[in-house]
Amino acid sequence: MSDIHAIPPELLAEIFVDTLPVDQDTPISPYAAPMLLAQVSRYWRNTAISHPSLWSSFAMELGEPTHPRRISLLLLWLERSSSQQLSLSVSMHIFDTPLTSETSKNVRSILSILFEHSHRWKRLSLALPGSNHLFSDLCASNAPNLQYLSFKFGNWSSEESWDISNLMQCSPAIQELVWSSRSTCTSWDSPHDSGILNLRISWHNLSDVTLDTSVTLKTALDVLHKCHRIVKFDLRHFSDSPELHEDTREQYSTQNPFHLTHLETLTIYQHTLDYGFPALLDRLTCPNLRHFAFACGFLELVAWPQSSFHNLLARSGSHLHSLCLEFTGINEDQLIHSLEQNSSSLTRLEVYDARGDICVGDIFLDALQVTKTPFGVTRVLCPRLDTLNLHHVVECTDGALATALRSRILHSDNSLTPIRTANILFSKRYHATNPSDISYLRESYSNYLVYSNCIF
Repeated sequence: MSDIHAIPPELLAEIFVDTLPVDQDTPISPYAAPMLLAQVSRYWRNTAISHPSLWSSFAMELGEPTHPRRISLLLLWLERSSSQQLSLSVSMHIFDTPLTSETSKNVRSILSILFEHSHRWKRLSLALPGSNHLFSDLCASNAPNLQYLSFKFGNWSSEESWDISNLMQCSPAIQELVWSSRSTCTSWDSPHDSGILNLRISWHNLSDVTLDTSVTLKTALDVLHKCHRIVKFDLRHFSDSPELHEDTREQYSTQNPFHLTHLETLTIYQHTLDYGFPALLDRLTCPNLRHFAFACGFLELVAWPQSSFHNLLARSGSHLHSLCLEFTGINEDQLIHSLEQNSSSLTRLEVYDARGDICVGDIFLDALQVTKTPFGVTRVLCPRLDTLNLHHVVECTDGALATALRSRILHSDNSLTPIRTANILFSKRYHATNPSDISYLRESYSNYLVYSNCIF
């Protein structure tokens, strides 16, 4: 007997589990684990088949055409998963339309088989073309144990959200919702009816909501008004509300802010920075906000709303742990002011730009540098900062960056956290005559850090 066959089946099964993908469902395939493991020997086969958890998380990618053999493989996976709760992912190109009769038949057969096991669903992800009316069986399913639901649809028609709502009403345990709908392949940043407000779901149970579709200010506020327990809120395509005209915007913004007690992470993307972003910030109070990220594509209508951002943090009394700003147009004074509000708590700072909007100069780097007063008091901005990513926002005198970073890793104060990760891309206008910054980052800096990734 070889050494591998001397391993107890319980331990061998744990090794088998480690062969599966970590962050995604296992593709159903005869050429990969766990099916491939069951073809090595009788001992391995018996071990693999007798552990249902190996077969309870799987993904199916449907193409044109969908081969009938996939149905037999699906039935095999469902049989070997026994009574385990299921994590499922079914996907095809979301703009495949119209489907051929053969493909439509096979897709419906696969969905019908999955829906028969809806009582075992724990996580469900569907990426399918809309307007093919593939969801009639789905709508009749009862999924009492479903906790995570992800829908990604192309060729979207808002009428279909009424049908999908039937599934959501029969899934009272849903805590995480990912909703992505696009009317056409070119409508990603164009306003359209996403159907979100038509969804009949237990909003008050949701803790994690990602809306990867066109969302107006009014829709975002309506969703937040219903989500009393929300912890993470991610708006991927946010914009102002056309229905809120200039004469009503001020009245709308001065109503009592929503008190979101549990909200810890807020992520927003806008194609063009507009009045919707500051209006949203003005309507929120988030005492436990820890992670904030904002990105936009263009700065044409309004400037970075520093007062709204400052007031949100001051009103909430929250202390950020991470701050990520991409293409926002924030200037150096505003950035320093924002960091001062979170100086005692911030551990991660990311600022990105590609248009030459500089917000990191000598003043910022001087504040970041560790200094001692004549009375022995240590002065430094963000003493707990351990990750610093600055892309195309740095323009400083020679050696200023190296001096600031050196002080953050060579200090003797145990109350300060050394910066362990630095990712720096200088502005295209940066021309060093004295290469002290570059040579220090390339040679000395990496000697002191757990990991450093410095790019120029």
